[in-house]
Amino acid sequence: MHCKLSTRRALTAFALALIGSLPVNALATIDPAPPSIVDHGSFITDLVAHRDWYKFSNPSTTIGLSFEDALTQFAPLGWMAASLSDVQALQGGFGWSADTATFSLNDNYGLTDAMASYLGYTATYFVDGGLTTDVYQTIQGVTSEAFFFGDALSRGVTTSETQIRTIVRDGVYLFGDFVDGGNGLLAEGASDSAYGVWLTRDSIPPTRTLPEPGSSLLLLVGLSGLLVRRRASIAKTVLRHPAATASAPS
Repeated sequence: MHCKLSTRRALTAFALALIGSLPVNALATIDPAPPSIVDHGSFITDLVAHRDWYKFSNPSTTIGLSFEDALTQFAPLGWMAASLSDVQALQGGFGWSADTATFSLNDNYGLTDAMASYLGYTATYFVDGGLTTDVYQTIQGVTSEAFFFGDALSRGVTTSETQIRTIVRDGVYLFGDFVDGGNGLLAEGASDSAYGVWLTRDSIPPTRTLPEPGSSLLLLVGLSGLLVRRRASIAKTVLRHPAATASAPS
């Protein structure tokens, strides 16, 4: 484990050094901490789209659940399945603009890591090819879109993935991000240990400020005093003018 961590640190340091030497127009446009995203612990809020997003990193996670099981578990708590356009609006808040078909240093570089710092990854895995070693970290989420093939129903899966490749022989490092809104499908009732389910909801409005208990009590006492004085005034009027009261129409 220590060896893997050391390798990751070395790769990260190399990547940062290389990025620093790139032309300005080749740098990523991703914002790792956009002001429109607010972290509440178990969910985040996108202030622009006015939507909350459930985290994949929560102890009670959607990772490994089927689309149907996720809704059964979380819909009673107010969450609903997100559409592809919902997910893309969230990605847009981090600076995403369009899918990238291959791993490369592109405008989406850093998107996966930026979103994962709030939501968590759905999978991290290593591929040892002998002369090459690949490290992948992904956010793969099922959306609400339904696709039919004959009588079979499937749901859409979005993928945002970062890759670091080490070529041991000549010490060349390749890295980049891959983003695809239609990378895969998940069959009805099926689950995948590397997939989560995108859950969202309308943002909960701020709770209306209520008077403090002390202020409410003072208001109640004041109203009670006014009522008592009003009744006393009516009683004095009746005692002073009994004839007028007796002759008043009923």
